[in-house]
Amino acid sequence: MADRAKKFRAKLNGDNRKRLYDTQKKRMSDLEREATEELVSIENKVKQICSGSESVIAIPYYIIYAKELYRLRRTHTALTLRKEALIIEDKWKARGYSPGILERIRKLWIWELPPSLYPTMPQQGNLIAYWHFDEAAWSGTPGEIIDSSGHGNNGQAIGATQMPGRILQGCHTEPTGNYAVFPHSASLCPTSITVAFWVKMNIPHNYAYFFSKGALEGGPGYFLRYDAGENFLMGVFTAGHFQEVSTGIPLPLGEWHHVVMRYRETDGSFRLYMDGMPVSINLIIAGAMQCDTSNLELNTYNWFWGPMGWTNNMEQDEMAIWNIALSDAEILSLYNSYTGL
Repeated sequence: MADRAKKFRAKLNGDNRKRLYDTQKKRMSDLEREATEELVSIENKVKQICSGSESVIAIPYYIIYAKELYRLRRTHTALTLRKEALIIEDKWKARGYSPGILERIRKLWIWELPPSLYPTMPQQGNLIAYWHFDEAAWSGTPGEIIDSSGHGNNGQAIGATQMPGRILQGCHTEPTGNYAVFPHSASLCPTSITVAFWVKMNIPHNYAYFFSKGALEGGPGYFLRYDAGENFLMGVFTAGHFQEVSTGIPLPLGEWHHVVMRYRETDGSFRLYMDGMPVSINLIIAGAMQCDTSNLELNTYNWFWGPMGWTNNMEQDEMAIWNIALSDAEILSLYNSYTGL
């Protein structure tokens, strides 16, 4: 105790206190100078970006926007930084400021942005569709939902809207005939398939389809749906037969979960995964999966006279399709790659 008291008194010694004060004062002075220099630099850079394209009256507001990003950069990192920066950017877009100038300012000052907000997909050479649902807005225009795989499987929102998703925005549908449609293409008819997506089910409905392509009255195609009896049902057409599996697996409501349907043509392995783990393991008649020229649709089923109103009140996000059967390890890795996002 005597030694501790002695050290404490030494710490409070006048000379030591002055030395500590001088050190902290210099540090704070250096920080203030650096911040001032950076803020002045921000103002100059913003003025350069706006020069010749924006009115003098608007420039101070772009500087305010840039300083918001500056403060954000000091309190956030990595993906959280990008998310918050994009939210601020959208706010200023809604106020009528130039999207191009806002983007240039963001890219100038938020240099810690990762190259992509989204995790790296496994087996990218076999990825045939990948929808983020993060477009600026949907208006029911063909091609407005962008496929990031490079295969051009762009889609259209038919009443579907955007709501907060697993990453940024997600595709929101309700049981009122709202859905999204993606025109038929040969790439959407693989012989083996893996379909992965995030989903938050709010209210389940009987015969509620997460996705469907064809499969009309047992014809060629594939689908995954959910029944109010708390049960996933999945089906594919192989070897001249439509084969449907009732998994008996429920989906917890009001929570985001990662769901994967996978079929492998070589041995008939047909599996459902939830949050990275296989929860329904089945063997059906092996053979190449077949489908017709029907559209791929989310949250509905294409009947003889058009899409049916069998829909869920739910959000879907980050939907991807491969033309191979991903391995158990790849599916678990895909789920884990979203951890912390």
